[in-house]
Order: sequence, then structure tokens, then C-alpha cells
Amino acid sequence: MSGLLLRLYYPSSAPTTPSSDTVSRWARWFPLPQYANGYLRYKFASMGPLVPLLGRIFVWLSGDPRYPAEEGARYQRDSNRRPIVVFSHGLAACRTSYSFLCTDLASKGYFVAALEHADGSACLRSLKDKKDAEIEFKYQELLEQGTPEYEIRNRQVKYRAGEASYALDILEEINQGKLDNTWFQNMVEDEVETFRSDVKDNMNLDMAVIGGHSFGGATTTLCLATDPRFKAGVALDSWMFPLREEKLNYTSPGNLLFLNCEKFQGTKNLETMKTYEGSLDNEVESNVLTVLNATHYAPTDIPIIMEGSSAGSLYRMIGGGGDTTGGLSNWDNLLLFSELFHSWIQKCLGLENTFVKQVANQKEYLRYGIDKQ
Repeated sequence: MSGLLLRLYYPSSAPTTPSSDTVSRWARWFPLPQYANGYLRYKFASMGPLVPLLGRIFVWLSGDPRYPAEEGARYQRDSNRRPIVVFSHGLAACRTSYSFLCTDLASKGYFVAALEHADGSACLRSLKDKKDAEIEFKYQELLEQGTPEYEIRNRQVKYRAGEASYALDILEEINQGKLDNTWFQNMVEDEVETFRSDVKDNMNLDMAVIGGHSFGGATTTLCLATDPRFKAGVALDSWMFPLREEKLNYTSPGNLLFLNCEKFQGTKNLETMKTYEGSLDNEVESNVLTVLNATHYAPTDIPIIMEGSSAGSLYRMIGGGGDTTGGLSNWDNLLLFSELFHSWIQKCLGLENTFVKQVANQKEYLRYGIDKQ
């Protein structure tokens, strides 16, 4: 594997009095303007040369959003080593598509490594062959209609799982204070050295977790079956097609939670997922949990960004939507996904057992099991 790109979230102290300078260091949701082109290209590839123009309009309508995670912030060291979450994005997404979830998990005490996969599934992948080189771009590999898809997606999911495992290798080096193989973007040398010193020996590699959405859900499933360093996993509205013909050496439920969105899941996808369904213990009757009336994009930042900006009409045009009748609001869905993700990890790692209580508190919007779909 030639390289790896990730955004690392971690706990830090909030400034006592936020200033305009603080806000200016908040991370951009579009890492670069070209990422807007990448998102739109997935839906409007036929518009070819017009996509860059649409991308600029997309950034403008959305307000070029930032989120409250300061780049290069001072790490808040803890007396206990912190668990690690490696997060795998979905098809046509990237390392910032789940910024709320990753930021919220970091605020709860995790290191969260949000990958940007190089398998051709990301809306855009930034590439550099050396630290000071110009950034090059690899856009998503779009398949022509009628192209046999399974072998391509199966190859990609295996590459993605390899990247997730490689992320643990890199995080282990960082935990040892070794940064020779790591480049930091938008951080000066003194900040990098402070980060190295603060983070050293504060990651708990024995409490590594894998999570992901859609294609990243299949990646999560494969990682738990192939890399024993991952102790638990959360697969958000998994697209199981890339694993449909795989016979994994896997014992269900294996600390794996499938957290589905009702509006996306279909019969064939659930048939594959059924292979990995099981009861964790007497309290959890199934490791498959469905959020009722939730759409496929619900675990991402996209609904909130569209809802809070002038880009909402564009979002609906490409197949998105607002809150669903009878379901939670977009904001409450994000909170629910984060709380269930966190409480499942805590339960599986033997830290805190509030998962059942979290489910009970939201029982109106949740349903256990596949056979009850």
C-alpha cells in the first residue's frame, strides 16, 4: 500500500472565550473546492465540463461550511489511554462526510481516524508523493451502466479493509512517538512536535474499533473477520453487496452492530446481513437495529448541511430529502447514531453498559432484528 490519508479527531480543551481566530481554524467540510465537484460528479457525470461550475455553486449555496473541530488543536491528555475508532466512509463520500459523528465521538474520549479510501470509491482522493509536493486528485471511478459490478466492489472492499488495518499500524507508530512516516497538513513544526509529545503512549491499541457507513459497513464487517486487532464494530446502514459471495470465517455477532436506516434496506441486502446476525447476550436480542423512517444519508453530515443552507433544493434534486414523516429530525438522527455507536463500543470493550438503556429510551424509533423488518 503506497500511502494512507486520514483525518484524525481527538479530545482537546475548548477555548475559554472563542474568538474569530478560533473559528478561522475550524476545519472546512470541503477540504478543497474540488471535493464539491467530486460529490456532484457522482450524480451528474453526464454534465461533464459543467460539473466544476456546479461545484462552485454548491460551495456557495452551502455557505462553505466549517465544523467546530480546530485544526492543530492541543491534545487533552488523559490519565488513561484512549480507545481508537477507525472510520470507513461510504461510496462517493470522503474523510469529512461524517464530521459530526467523528467530532462527537472524539468529544466522548476517542481517537477517531476518518479514512479517505484510495480504492476509487471516494468522491475524491487527495494524493501526494512527498510532503512538499503539489496535491493531485483522484476522482471516483464511475462505472458505466451494465458493467459487472461484484468483482470490482469485492476487490475494493478488500483494499479498504487493508487500509483500515494499515491505519492501525500508523496509529501505533504515532503512539510510540514515531512520525517519520507521517505528514501533517496545516500544522507548523512546533505544533507537530507538541502533538507528538502529548499523544505518545496515550492511545489504547488494545481497544481498537472499526466503524463505517454503507460501503464502509461492508468494510467494517470484513475488518472484524480478518483483523483480530479490531475488538468491536459498528456498521451504519451497510451496503452488503461487496460481500455477497464471501464466506468469511466469522462467528456472529462478534461484537458487530448493524445500525440500519429503514428507507434503504432491501431484501437481498438483508439476506446477506442475516449471515452475520446473532444475539450478543440476554439483554441484546439481535445485533441488527433499525432506525425507523431514517434515510440512507441520515448518519452523514449532508442532511444537516443542506437543511441549514440554501443548498437544500440542490440536495433534493440529487435524491436527498428533509425529515421523514413519523421519524426523527435530521439533527436527532445524528445524535441517535452517535449515542448508539458510543454505547455499543463501551459495552463491547467492557467500559460502560448503557446500550440497552439507550435503545429503551428511543424504542419508538428503533426495531431489533432482521425478521421483523
